Amino acid sequence: MWHTPCICLGMAQKVATTRSEKAVAAKPRVARTKATELAAKPRRESPRRRQTRIAFPPVPPASPSDSESELRQAFAAFTQVASSLESSYNQLRQELAEKNLENEKMRSQLVQILENLPCGVVVLDADSAVRLANPRARAIIDLSSDTLAALKQVSEGGEIEISISERRIGVTCTFRDGFSIYLLREVSEMALLLASEIRQPLGSLELFSGLIADSVDAHPETRQWCDHLQSGLRQISATVHNAIYHHGLPAVRPEPMNLTRLLRETTEFLRPVARQKGMRIELALDPAPIEIPAEAHTVRHVFFNIALNAFRAMSHGGVLTISTRRAENTAQIAFSDTGSGVAGENIARIFEAGFSTTRTPGLGLSVARAIVAAHGGEISASSNGPGAEFVIALPMKETA
Repeated sequence: MWHTPCICLGMAQKVATTRSEKAVAAKPRVARTKATELAAKPRRESPRRRQTRIAFPPVPPASPSDSESELRQAFAAFTQVASSLESSYNQLRQELAEKNLENEKMRSQLVQILENLPCGVVVLDADSAVRLANPRARAIIDLSSDTLAALKQVSEGGEIEISISERRIGVTCTFRDGFSIYLLREVSEMALLLASEIRQPLGSLELFSGLIADSVDAHPETRQWCDHLQSGLRQISATVHNAIYHHGLPAVRPEPMNLTRLLRETTEFLRPVARQKGMRIELALDPAPIEIPAEAHTVRHVFFNIALNAFRAMSHGGVLTISTRRAENTAQIAFSDTGSGVAGENIARIFEAGFSTTRTPGLGLSVARAIVAAHGGEISASSNGPGAEFVIALPMKETA
């Protein structure tokens, strides 16, 4: 009973195997038959292959006339573009030239503004090199390395005062784009402002004091009071004018002037001062007239400064002698006093601004030298005995 199913199963498997082998053996025959039929049939081409095989007629080569025409057209287009570029370039050049001209005008205006500013302007770069300094700044400071180092110590903010070469300078600092900008003002400029304000009322006082003096000639005591009044006013006036001239001497306008008459007028102006101090003025003038090209009021101020310097050096009873002489093409005016004289070590410094052996400002002789130099002359001092002598040499008027 157990062997019958096994036999049946084995026979079934054998039958299945036989059938599969027959099927496999039959397939190659069918494939060969189909291949033979395909080879025997005529071959058809697809529509896409027939299109790719269409023959086009050959393109004839371009003629020389067509090539030349195209070349001319290309050249014409190039010329047009080049002309347009040239026109644009010329327009840009013109606009640039106009801008440069405008910038140059603005730069010139800025330079003029800087040069005429009443305060000093100094610009330093990051390396402490001076990039700009207007004339007023160069008049206030010397731009030496020590001076620049002093400026670099100033921080940004309000104005502070520093001491440079024994001068008090007001400095304001600001920083812009890596540059340090300093505005400088000499502290003594306040004195200049005051002097300018005082000068006008002083002129009125001088006028009225002269009128009073003329009306009291018959009253010696009143005349003495007038001498004191005029002496004080004229000394104050001299100090005021020295402060103004020290800060900027205006351009002189010389005219033909009689030197003898000018000295006599100056002497009369000085007499109230001499009388008030108990001193005398003596004249020893060349009898022949001497003409010089001079600006009367500035040269008179020179004479007044030298005379005042002599009065300060003399004591009561001193004598100031004013003399003139000719020397080649110059007229020499000598002021000789009977004072204490000038020490040898001070002769070289006596014309320096601010130098003084007394409590005076020390501007009179410095201003006198500047005015004489503006007239093309020279001034010298000597002290070979009691007293001192100042000699002014001015060019005489040329004779035709």
